[in-house]
Amino acid sequence: MLSQPSAVQAKRMGCSSEAPDPSATAEGSDNTKPTGQYGAALATRDITNTKLLYAKALLLLAAGFLASLLLILELRTLKVAFLLAVAVWSFARCYYFAFYVIERYIDPTYRFSGLWSFACYLLRRRG
Repeated sequence: MLSQPSAVQAKRMGCSSEAPDPSATAEGSDNTKPTGQYGAALATRDITNTKLLYAKALLLLAAGFLASLLLILELRTLKVAFLLAVAVWSFARCYYFAFYVIERYIDPTYRFSGLWSFACYLLRRRG
């Protein structure tokens, strides 16, 4: 059985529920951006440009198709194609659960911001 991480362990993993210290900056730096574990400035902006969002979606779709095609060409069996399709579908449904089902039906206060935030949410909720 897995034990629940302590607050210190959760903070090391980036799962701390505390807000980042805005005064923390990289050593010798004159910028005022919050920094991460190794002193690198945190990137907190989302992509808002519609064309970039569509381009990102198309690149992800192309990467998925290419990886699937190469796998099927490597092992040319219906079994491999079927198992690959089941794996992709299952992961997509799990991702849907992580961001939609939790927010809408289980915990309306939770706001999904990625799979890491979801893992941290689960770790915090166990306590």
